[in-house]
Amino acid sequence: MHICFVSREYPPNLMGGIGTYVANMTQVLAEAGHRVSVLTQYHPAAPAQGFETPHLSLDGRLRVYYLPFVDEKWQLRPEARNALVEALMRRDSAAGFGPIVSSALERLLIHEHIDAIEAPEYEAPLLHFQQMRAALPPAHPWRKVPTIVHLHSPSHLIFEHDDDPTCTQWLRARKADEAQSIWMADGVLCPSAFLAAQVREWLRLSEDSVRVIPYLIGPLLEYEQDSTPQPGLCLFVGRVEPRKGVFEFVEAAVDAAREFPSARFRFVGGPHLRSGIKGEETARLLESLIPAELRARFAFAGRVPREALGREYRSASFVAVPSRWDNYPNTCMEAMSCARPVLASDQGGMAEMLAGPKQGCLVQGQDRGTLARNLRDGLRQMLTKGADELAQMGQRARERILEICADATILRLHEEYYKGMALRCAASIPDPARPKAGVLLADDGAAPERIPRATLAIDAQTLEPSAKLFIAEGTCSVPAGWSCVNARALVTEHAPSMPDVIYIGAADDILPSDALERAANAFATFPELGYCTPLLRWNGLLTCPFRSDALQLISPSEQPLRGFFRKEALIDCGGVFVNGHYLPDLLRDAMLRLLAKGWRGCSLAGAAVEGLHRESRPLLRPLAYHERRDSQLAIARAHIAQASADPASLAELLASIRA
Repeated sequence: MHICFVSREYPPNLMGGIGTYVANMTQVLAEAGHRVSVLTQYHPAAPAQGFETPHLSLDGRLRVYYLPFVDEKWQLRPEARNALVEALMRRDSAAGFGPIVSSALERLLIHEHIDAIEAPEYEAPLLHFQQMRAALPPAHPWRKVPTIVHLHSPSHLIFEHDDDPTCTQWLRARKADEAQSIWMADGVLCPSAFLAAQVREWLRLSEDSVRVIPYLIGPLLEYEQDSTPQPGLCLFVGRVEPRKGVFEFVEAAVDAAREFPSARFRFVGGPHLRSGIKGEETARLLESLIPAELRARFAFAGRVPREALGREYRSASFVAVPSRWDNYPNTCMEAMSCARPVLASDQGGMAEMLAGPKQGCLVQGQDRGTLARNLRDGLRQMLTKGADELAQMGQRARERILEICADATILRLHEEYYKGMALRCAASIPDPARPKAGVLLADDGAAPERIPRATLAIDAQTLEPSAKLFIAEGTCSVPAGWSCVNARALVTEHAPSMPDVIYIGAADDILPSDALERAANAFATFPELGYCTPLLRWNGLLTCPFRSDALQLISPSEQPLRGFFRKEALIDCGGVFVNGHYLPDLLRDAMLRLLAKGWRGCSLAGAAVEGLHRESRPLLRPLAYHERRDSQLAIARAHIAQASADPASLAELLASIRA
């Protein structure tokens, strides 16, 4: 097989759990005789640069493409700069990697046979390619190459459990992108049943939609087999950040240090900065919480090289993995493989690694108070055990993790999964009957001189519109061949004759020639898709209004908005014109009602709709609000229930409307 992996994390780039998994998995696959391609970002220490010169190893079976993206200050490299990348980075700096990946994948697919493409959900690097692929005809060969999204750590869960701001615009955009990438994937992998269940609930996925396969163990850490642990030493390994449970753990450890004079605690791992790049290190905050008389028994060693980690694990009596939230942490796997018992919370895959109390101590941590109390009890249990009992627990932990995460076992499971996905996607996809398309243009202050160009662009569509509807609330005359409709009666009177796919926009929008066909293909690909939003080129500036999340849509935005809608979805939600009186608000309202009904929304990658940035006037003039903010507030009030699950974001957006 030929498997292509996408990951910004790959040596020599900065590595976390995602990079560790990809490095291990690609190595094992290539050693087993498979062909593997890796698309990652360029690093100054990389052995190669650019698509044309991949780094080859294992007799050429493993090829790594170091693609230009950003430098160490997150500034775009000149060779990566283009309008689409820059537009995406205005929403979320990491999103710009998507078009770079998409371009490389298209070049690979032209010249190579690829059996599967795998990427993480984190930062959604595969999303742009998934959007491009969804808009292709059903029989296109690229539609037969499965896209697999591997769940590691959704960004919003990281921020939530790290006590970082969760209501920023860029994080909302990232959350929506990651959600789209997951549900648009042909297959979803996850190493832990814990995270798989959370994601299924979040995105309303079916019970069998996520396949759970643990991480493989990879190269074992080196250590001296007969090394003797230091009595009473508890080791924490990993980034010293709140979601890893470090605050609750230190609270429990302080009490344990008072009760057990021999207890000592060592923290090994990279820094986490509070409040961004210039913030204070979490480790320094933790130190300030430790009473002066106990500080000598707490050590914060910072990051240590991997070749020294085995020594760190073997020097400890036991290892703590006290996470508030986690997936399938490598640190727990490493500790167990080094024959050390583990004190862990049940808020992650740690519960799946530890088969029972004979391999460690698992504590409940469904909330932070409970976690701190139970860690206190867990430390007491571990610190009262003798050296022989701890050694026996560690040996059983090692046997357990080497069994369930054995490279050969995980390789076989992945091979079977990739083959099954490839067979499923390669099955013939029937070409659906050519759908009927339609266009609804509204005069909301359109430039009259552009309307002839706009209607000509619609006439030039590769999918010929069977319905051309025009709302002439202003002074514009209705173009020849178009039907003038009353906005309020659009669904009630015109529903039976509405086309399958309808574009709703302003009278001076200029559509690319394949826009309707691409939207129709996307709707055919995903039956649950109710609407999709196109790229927009506004006065020459490309924008990416990917408004597929309820909070994104409720929040007012200066970005314009246009949409393609499925007929059944519009009828299901009661049409377009309900709340609000300005075109962008009417579209936001319709999309919100679709989401509330269970439909999904996504972005339509490809050529952009061209529009003008101008003063928009309200539609339905007799009932129109005097100010745009009144229309925006009406939308927020109508859909306040959809934002109630996130009170901080709700308060922020209501304040922004009133400002």
